[in-house]
Amino acid sequence: MKKIYTALLFSLGITVASYARTEKGAFLDANLPTEQRVADLLSRMTVEEKVGQLLCPLGWEMYEITGPKSVEVSQKFKDLIQQTGAGMLWATYRADPWTRKTLDNGLTPEQAARAGNAIQKYVIENTRFGIPVFLAEEAPHGHMAIGTTVFPTGLGMAATWNPELMHTVGEIIGREVRSQGGHISYGPVLDLSRDPRWSRVEETFGEDPLLAGRMGGAMVGGLGGGDLSKPNSTIATLKHFLAYAV
Repeated sequence: MKKIYTALLFSLGITVASYARTEKGAFLDANLPTEQRVADLLSRMTVEEKVGQLLCPLGWEMYEITGPKSVEVSQKFKDLIQQTGAGMLWATYRADPWTRKTLDNGLTPEQAARAGNAIQKYVIENTRFGIPVFLAEEAPHGHMAIGTTVFPTGLGMAATWNPELMHTVGEIIGREVRSQGGHISYGPVLDLSRDPRWSRVEETFGEDPLLAGRMGGAMVGGLGGGDLSKPNSTIATLKHFLAYAV
């Protein structure tokens, strides 16, 4: 539970205290125990604000590229924050046919970092408590974004039978996600593939639970185990829902 509290408040320190628009309190004091800060913050929030922190809308429409080195938040993001106070975005940096983000209109790694900074700056300066948002990124076999490293799919990685190599893969993914401003990585995929008719077989480590567990555990270890105090660590989201593959 303490790790969850720490994740919620990982960036609520002196920097946030200088930006928060209207609220001051113990939750901004980084010298106080995490539990005390969380209790103080929750006591000040309305039910609507708490619900807003649980929302995770699609993120790739929340920025606008205004120049080679200039990225700003979109009006859609401003409206989202003012209407819902959303606490998280998913796949802000993602580029693929679904998002319609390409090499022409998507974010380079440098632009992605600028987008993340713009998003956090807006939230900190334009909300009552100045709570930064979590940025979650799709990363089952590499960060799904422009300019990042693409590793083999799950089946390909499983064929190495090499947990040490998977640990290194996790380290690289964590470094690339965090360097652009992300905090949460969606992956590894731990579904067991027992039916070839399922359309997502290639995402898995195969049908063996021991192999999937060893390889998945090694990747999570490389991702840093969710300790955001480490510069290259992410919070790993194990995929997918229980029994999804069957």
